[in-house]
Amino acid sequence: MDDASATDNCGEVTIDVVDTTIAGACEGDYTISRLFTATDDCGNSTSATQTITIIDTTAPVLTIPSDYTAECSDDHPMDDASATDNCGEVTIDVVDTTIAGACEGDYTISRLFTATDDCGNSTSATQTITVVDTTAPVLTIPSDYTAECSDDHPMDDASATDNCGEVTIDVVDTTIAGACAGNYTISRLFTATDDCGNSSSATQIITIVDTTAPVLTIPSDYTAECSDDHPMDDASATDNCGEVTIDVVDTTIAGACAGNYTISRLFTATDDCGNSTSATQTITIIDTTAPVLTIPSDYTAECTDELTLIEATVTDNCSACYVRSPFTSSEDAYGIEVVEVASHTEGSLSGLTTYRIYLTAPSGLDQVTSFTGNDEFPLSINTSTSFFQHALGGATPSNITPGAIDLIPELAFDSWVTLGISQSPVGDQSPVELIPGSWSTEFENGNGFNVNDGIGSGWYVIPSASNGIVGDDNRLLVAQLTTDGLISASLRAQIFPDGDQVNDVRADLTLDQYLDCSELSLDLVETVVEGCGDTYVLSRTWTSVDDCGNSSSATQTITVVDTTAPVLTIPSDYTAECSDDHPMDDASATDNCGEVTIDVVDTTIAGACEGDYTYHPCSLQLLMIVETLHLLHRSLLL
Repeated sequence: MDDASATDNCGEVTIDVVDTTIAGACEGDYTISRLFTATDDCGNSTSATQTITIIDTTAPVLTIPSDYTAECSDDHPMDDASATDNCGEVTIDVVDTTIAGACEGDYTISRLFTATDDCGNSTSATQTITVVDTTAPVLTIPSDYTAECSDDHPMDDASATDNCGEVTIDVVDTTIAGACAGNYTISRLFTATDDCGNSSSATQIITIVDTTAPVLTIPSDYTAECSDDHPMDDASATDNCGEVTIDVVDTTIAGACAGNYTISRLFTATDDCGNSTSATQTITIIDTTAPVLTIPSDYTAECTDELTLIEATVTDNCSACYVRSPFTSSEDAYGIEVVEVASHTEGSLSGLTTYRIYLTAPSGLDQVTSFTGNDEFPLSINTSTSFFQHALGGATPSNITPGAIDLIPELAFDSWVTLGISQSPVGDQSPVELIPGSWSTEFENGNGFNVNDGIGSGWYVIPSASNGIVGDDNRLLVAQLTTDGLISASLRAQIFPDGDQVNDVRADLTLDQYLDCSELSLDLVETVVEGCGDTYVLSRTWTSVDDCGNSSSATQTITVVDTTAPVLTIPSDYTAECSDDHPMDDASATDNCGEVTIDVVDTTIAGACEGDYTYHPCSLQLLMIVETLHLLHRSLLL
């Protein structure tokens, strides 16, 4: 507020000033009117007015918060701005504007601050707050675990939280095979992603194992007679996770005798992972059955008869008995060989045995053309039971084809006679031809046959047939027979040595099978109880003991009797003069079995006079008949 100055022409001047402020529209706008009055000593004055116009055109000085970038989950301070003004008070206004970003957690806050003083001078500035989402979700997954392959395998969900928004969880399951079906790994990759694409991943490992052995069910233990069927049933097994293989090892443990033994059957069930379970079935085989004796029938014989002393036979259910096949031949170079082809245990053939009968020869070049028989030497094939004959078979195999056997396997064991072939002929082989006769019909009906008449019969091939040649193994097939009995046969073979078709050999052959149970003991004890004369009772007791000590005894009783009276010869009747000699001759007698005693009783019957009478020597025979045993046998017994 500068002072005024004044000069006066005459003297000192006094200057007075009166300031008057005139308010304006705002605090910073006003006018100061300065009325200066200069008065000299004489009272002369001069006035003048200075006008000072005060204005406010300067905006406030605005200070705003600094820009910053913050995580969406962080605090976002919204600090105030400050302002100063050169003249007065300042009002600060702020306008916040949120600008969305690409995702929920990304956005920008624009804060426009305006500082305005009383005079309307203003200053603006903008604070920018950038909010970002760079934080991945927090993922929580199920724990790893190990489980048995047969257990439940829970596939639990994962959970996730995010600092700013929603989360999507994806899972990818990958199965990694192990060494076996029940061992594997499931890898579960969980990925949690928020709206802004931030993601977290974690993997759950589920380990599946198979440590459980299969459940094995084996046949029950049992005890059986050695002659019974011994079923070797299969075991079964189940597994919690896969296939099972069952192995069995049978071990036979000998007992104290041939018919007593134990079969130990170790079953092992193993699954794919090698877990195994074992169990043992024990089959106890015993022999408690005594041998079966077949003894001759009891009989009664006259003392004059020759005794027939037949031997007993014995069989046992478990002792070793063998079918023997002895043969006879009129030609030493030729014989019979019997081969067991099959011992049948199942189906309609169960219990039967199939045999093949061969003619054996010294040279593979020998040629056989026929097998025959007649009243000179019979043709026969018999069995102690019957032969198996298939309805589609025949007396020979000439019509049996491989295709027929494929369709009907039992046809392979049909009974037939042949000459070198076992099926229909091929190449230069010849069908087997039958010489007419009823024997073939009997044979096809399952019966044996005998041809022993003057006409005879048999079977043959043409001389040029290759199936009549014996061959390298020096034997020729004659017949196939399926039966559960013992076979007997007789036949005449016509043979051309070395196949010369000129000089033939006729070999008469017989076969007579028998059951050889010679390993069984068979003891005979004979006792004699004497009767009158030469009568007696012969008891023949056989005892057989098998290997296990089971025994059977049976007795044949032969009763020797004398039922034949002596033959008595007495003197002839005669008439004599009373004065003559009256010879009293003895009677005589013979007996079939022993000594005879003759007793005589004389009786005199008076006549009409003393010289007439009748004399009856009445012979009373007391027969003491002692039967005579066969001398050799009696000497053995006594």
